[in-house]
Amino acid sequence: MKHQLKVRAYNPEVRKLLLEGIERIAKAEALSARAPREPLIKIGEAQDPTYNDPAVTKRLSAAIARQIGAQNVLEARPEMVAEDFGEFGKAAGVPSVLLRVGAAEPAKYEASLKSGTPLPSLHSSGFAPDKEPTIKMAATALTLSALELLGKAIVAAAEGGLATTVFRLYFQASSASPSKRRCAPRWQVRSA
Repeated sequence: MKHQLKVRAYNPEVRKLLLEGIERIAKAEALSARAPREPLIKIGEAQDPTYNDPAVTKRLSAAIARQIGAQNVLEARPEMVAEDFGEFGKAAGVPSVLLRVGAAEPAKYEASLKSGTPLPSLHSSGFAPDKEPTIKMAATALTLSALELLGKAIVAAAEGGLATTVFRLYFQASSASPSKRRCAPRWQVRSA
């Protein structure tokens, strides 16, 4: 008999506890059923949850809201997703933020809210973004984020040379401790 599970948690410590509990229960069930041997438990590739650094998230959401309006920048509930994006900041030892940009046509979005029927998600074959406004809003959000985070560095690069600026950026970004990863607010930018 073979069982496969996907185990997701908002932080690595909870995931570890869940996996330990699954192993403990599987072994206890096998023992109580007088199985001829202990179950073989294989834990496959794991991915930590995507973590949005709270300080950078707040900074970017404020910068974007100043440009497109606070009503268009929403805090969304944490979700049980694993995106490889989160691994980049962790590997580099710098804080990171994953922004989501609303992609639905406004009428379809409103109808979904009224009916309670969810719109097709990103990986669904039914996902059909409202292309032009979505691309414009994504480009705007990314540009505003880059300007917010790199604005001073761009000026410093012009004055003091790129190598010095990169060092300063890396040093400033690395000063936050990414070791205490917890679920943080996710922010969604609505296309106007």
